Amino acid sequence: MWGAAAPDLPEGARCIMVVGSPAGAADASAALAARADRVLFVGYGDLTADGMGDRLEERLEDPPPVRSLGVGEDVEPGDLTGQGMAVVDALAPGTAVRLDRLDVLLADVDREPAFEFVHSLAEGCARASASMYVHLADDAVDDRTVVALSTLMDAVVDVADDSVTVRPALTEAE
Repeated sequence: MWGAAAPDLPEGARCIMVVGSPAGAADASAALAARADRVLFVGYGDLTADGMGDRLEERLEDPPPVRSLGVGEDVEPGDLTGQGMAVVDALAPGTAVRLDRLDVLLADVDREPAFEFVHSLAEGCARASASMYVHLADDAVDDRTVVALSTLMDAVVDVADDSVTVRPALTEAE
């Protein structure tokens, strides 16, 4: 797959969605994190910030530090306003916000509030010269959700069957 080399993303891509299994997305996440000075981890699945840090250490020579937002501890999982405020407050140039397993959040909130949440984070990242990468497990969301969220992204990275496809944001379900 990628190893620690960054994929061939469009010039200036700052908001990137990775679609694939958690195991398949690990290399993609490491490659994207390698472009940052620090990672703000917002996890909705089983992966923790410590686990994310361990994955980066396995894949990168000089991994960036990882800080957790603490969803479920510092901020309630369904409190998208509180999460958004906490993320935006923590942004600085060179920060990469990692929304891990956004599909888990989508099981608890409707698509529209989740879309607005991701949209506000993308805008906050742009204002702060930060970046964001969103991970969706490919088997946990429908095509309409992928298409809707992809409109907020500069690029979509599909990770499947030991292959990686980078494409501009989707405009219709395939």
